[in-house]
Parts: sequence; structure tokens; C-alpha cells
Amino acid sequence: MTQAAVLAALLGAVLWGSGVLLGGSLGLKESSRHAEFWWVLLAIFTGGFTTLSNIGVLNLSIDGVTYLRTLPLIAVGLLMVFSTLRKSPVIPSFAFFLVPVFLIMFAFVVNNQVLMTLLSLLTFLPVLVVPKGGYSFVSVRAGALVGTLVLLIALGGWILVDPNGLIGPCRGDKCSVWGVALGPYGLGNALGMVLAVVAAITILLSSRVIGIILCVGGSYLLVNLTSTRTGELVWIAGVVVAIVYWLTLATSRLWLVRIAALVSAGVVIVWPFLGWTGDAFTGRGALWIYAKQLVLESPWFGYGSSFWVGNSASDAVDRNYSTHNLTTEMLVSVGIIGSLALLIAMLLALARRRSIRVAALTASLFSLTFLASLTEVFSAPGRVYLMAGLIVLLFLVSESTIVDAAAAAFEASAASSGRRRAGSSMRSGRPAAVSPSDAVPADSDGQPDAVSPGGGASVAAADPAF
Repeated sequence: MTQAAVLAALLGAVLWGSGVLLGGSLGLKESSRHAEFWWVLLAIFTGGFTTLSNIGVLNLSIDGVTYLRTLPLIAVGLLMVFSTLRKSPVIPSFAFFLVPVFLIMFAFVVNNQVLMTLLSLLTFLPVLVVPKGGYSFVSVRAGALVGTLVLLIALGGWILVDPNGLIGPCRGDKCSVWGVALGPYGLGNALGMVLAVVAAITILLSSRVIGIILCVGGSYLLVNLTSTRTGELVWIAGVVVAIVYWLTLATSRLWLVRIAALVSAGVVIVWPFLGWTGDAFTGRGALWIYAKQLVLESPWFGYGSSFWVGNSASDAVDRNYSTHNLTTEMLVSVGIIGSLALLIAMLLALARRRSIRVAALTASLFSLTFLASLTEVFSAPGRVYLMAGLIVLLFLVSESTIVDAAAAAFEASAASSGRRRAGSSMRSGRPAAVSPSDAVPADSDGQPDAVSPGGGASVAAADPAF
């Protein structure tokens, strides 16, 4: 079965990669000129590649993995901030709530373990001060897709070079349909989680049906092969999020994806308080019970992000790497005050609307960030594991704008056509008729809304990157 699993893994990588390439132009020539392209590329690639250390084939210490996951993002993020400060910097409204979250964490550092909190804060820098005109949405999109391609190439290449190191026996209680696992004995859990989230992102960003189909099929082969039940559930949730996203664009009803986002958040927030027993979800229930006890002892400001893993384990609780739920993680780290500040920051990003496509993608990432942290802590302030960049990407997308030469040419052409008809009508004494091609829905910022393929005039239709 190992040989069949190797072929399935390679097939999955090829199908998924083909879906990315066929899902719409990447526009690399223009996109790669923007620093945000490289930031998102690195967020996707390092988030996935560093999980190979869990399997044992990436010979790095825990500190080495942490640095590999964060330092590239921090380096590019600093370039983004310096570039922004030289132009017209703006502090987005959500930044005024993110900063207090980190201040609480620094105030409650345990055993001088300040490094993780500091690295997380530096990862957030590009969204604490942003360009007045916003980041390039086309560059953000291209960075995510190219980052996925690089990750798939690296993973596929490693499987070819060392198939026995990556693929082996399953853990007793879970296995893939191939009878073996990508990550022997359950060590592929982290990889499966990252692949599931990245799959959802690539499906969201594909603009052609063939690309979506290939991404769905290829990604599922890889996620299933990691033998992670949570990963498969997140993959399914990601597909549902993508369906809601495309329904939103097809109907121009933004409330659809925003309600889905609020429901996702609500489920994750109440989940650990539903009276689970200690053995629920392979022992996660015990972590939630203990976390709730800690919160009752220090409810308002918590204990700092380093407490859970940095405090003595003399209480005989197997702490693992986190509390395995975003709600309990933030309550332990920053208490009720900090948790509310983070929630408000995320809601402000959710409410931001530059165009319907940007707003819908922000809402989808909002859902994805919560759903991936239902029984894990996938991405959160103060944490750099599993994927430090996902929650930052949510805020980055909310501050992105679809503005490029193709969109400008489209708008100029429509305006010119309208002026010619207006002049003609004045000479003839008849009111000017408006053709469907001129009826471009616009947001308050004057940018035309993007709609689904076949849904009428849009920036997506004019921009070859979509």
C-alpha cells in the first residue's frame, strides 16, 4: 500500500498544483513587485513546510522551526512597514484593539518567555500601519497561490526523495483510505491541518471551475493521506466556506458570507463551554475543563501567552502545545478584556468594505480562522504555531484594494462611453440609455464590485489576474 500511497500523494500534488495554475492568471510580472506578494507567499510556504519537523524529516530544533516560521515574515513585514511610512501611512481602526492584546501578553510574561509573544507581535506589524490606498489585492492573491505551488513542489519532491520517511504506518485509531499515513503514527496531524486551510484559500481564490475542481480533488487526496480527522473536518468546512463565498459573489448579497462568519465565530466561542467530559475529543475536554478553572482564577487579564506552555506541569495536566480551542486559548492568555479586544478587532476587519470581493474574502478568512481553531489553536496572537500568518492575512486582505491598470482602463472606457451617449442625447433631446455593460455596481469608495464569472461587468472580468 505504500507505493499506492506515494502515487496518490504525488497525484494529489499534481492535481492541486494544476488547479492553481488553471484557476486564473497569477499576474506575476506585476504582483511580484509588491512586498505583500512575498509576505503572503512566505506565510503559506513556511506555515506548511515547517510542519515536516513534526514528522521528523526536517532536522530542526523547536527554536529553529519557530525562527523559520516567523523570521522571513518579519523581515518582509518590516520592509512593508518602512515602505508604508515613506508614503501615506494609516493606522486602521482594528489596530487600536490589537495593540492592547499584545500589551496584556507582555505584562504577564511567564519565566521570561517573551520571545514567542515578541515574534508574534512583529508578524502583525504590516497590519498595524497600512498604506492609505491599501495593499494590492491582486498581489495578495498571487502570493497565496504561488506560496501554495512552492509548498506542493517541496512536499512532492520530498516524497520522491524519501518516501519511507514521510509515509508509514497509521496510528491505531485513525488511518487514510490507503492504509498508511503521510506522517507515520499520527505525526502528520499538523501538516494535514495546514493543507486543509491552504486548500480552502486556493479554492476561494480560483476563478475558473476547472481550477476549483482540481484543487478540491488534489487537496483532499493529500489531506486524507495525513490521517488527521480534524484536518478532514477543516477541509470540509473550508469547502462549505468557499461555496458561501461564491454564492455571495453570484448574488451580490454580502450578508450571506458575513452571517456565515458570525455563526462560525459563535460556534467556536461556545464550544468548550458545552459540558464536555475530560475524555471528549481525545482528551481535549480535560484541557478545556482545566483552562476554564484557570480563567475563573484570573478572568480579566489572563496569564500571558507563554503561561500554558511555560508554567510548571506539576499540576499533572498534559498541556500539549495549547488549550486546543481559540476561545480558551485567548481567555487564558489575555482574559476577558484581551479576548474582547481581539474579537472587536476581527469584527472591524469583517465590517470593512472596499469592494464586495475583498469584503467576501475577508469574511471567508474570518470563518476559516475560527473553524480551524475549534479543537486546535491554528492561528492566534501570541502564538506562532501552527500557521502564524493566517489571522494576519485576514486583516491584510481587509485592507487590500482591487486597483490595477486593467480595472482603471475598464472604468475609463465605461466613463468615456457614458459621456459620448450623454452628449448625443443632449443634441437629440432624448435621455441617454444605459447599457448593461455600464451598470457596474460600486461601493462607497467608488470601486466597482467584483461578481462571479458570468454575473455581469466586474473588475474580475477586466483584470486578467482573476
